[in-house]
Amino acid sequence: MTISTKEEYEHLADGADTDRSPESGNIAPIGGPLANLPAEIEPRTSITAGHQAINFTESENMNFRQMAVTAVLGAGAATALSGAGAHDYSDVKFQPNPNPKDRYELTVKVDGAPGLFKHAVASTTLQIANPDDCLPPRDPFTGAWPRDAKDVGGVAVNLTQISAVTWRGEFSVDGLLEAPYYGRAACRWNLTVVHVSLMATGAKGETVLSAYLNLSQVREEKAVALYFHKDTYTRGLSIPVLGEIDRSRFNPDVTDADLFTITLSARKVAP
Repeated sequence: MTISTKEEYEHLADGADTDRSPESGNIAPIGGPLANLPAEIEPRTSITAGHQAINFTESENMNFRQMAVTAVLGAGAATALSGAGAHDYSDVKFQPNPNPKDRYELTVKVDGAPGLFKHAVASTTLQIANPDDCLPPRDPFTGAWPRDAKDVGGVAVNLTQISAVTWRGEFSVDGLLEAPYYGRAACRWNLTVVHVSLMATGAKGETVLSAYLNLSQVREEKAVALYFHKDTYTRGLSIPVLGEIDRSRFNPDVTDADLFTITLSARKVAP
């Protein structure tokens, strides 16, 4: 968490809004000392502390500036002191599981595309299952975990092209090592999705076509077809195009001839 400097609070006392979201890292105390100014002060200039407007006269301006800085810094002193020795978690690296047991074979198949795909990559996304035990303690002031602490990791899946339209690779549901990455309890993991991205050649500016399986679909070991409009193959779109599982989500005038599919399937690999 970043504590605002004295100069910034002086700026806030000049009329800026001190109500910040916890994500910003700069929080002014709601209903704190700034909310207790004398009611008889003539409203000429105002600031906002939390959700309360505080008014004061121009003649009181210089004295109020100092009072505002002192009050806000005093209310946040404990947080400032605790943040002074905060740890940096940005370098924490999640480690692959050296002995995964929950393994699956992934198959990717393209049907009816207007051209070939020469670039295919895949990965799994896993989320920490026990964040309250594993992640660093929440900030007592904001209730948020440190901004540089992550709760999501991923593992690349090596795909091998076995035909012009088919790829295979292997992934593990338990692909990340359970370990005390933040010096607390060992972090446990839940796989959320297996994600595949295809491009015509991999050149910059080409559309990225994305398909995925969630954990339930992996466990069911059923093939899942995702639909794409053929126009997305040739158009260079700035954001990835996610396939549609539900064919009916396309406009009524879109025919089957306008579409192609990327089908993903997972098969359990014996230990």
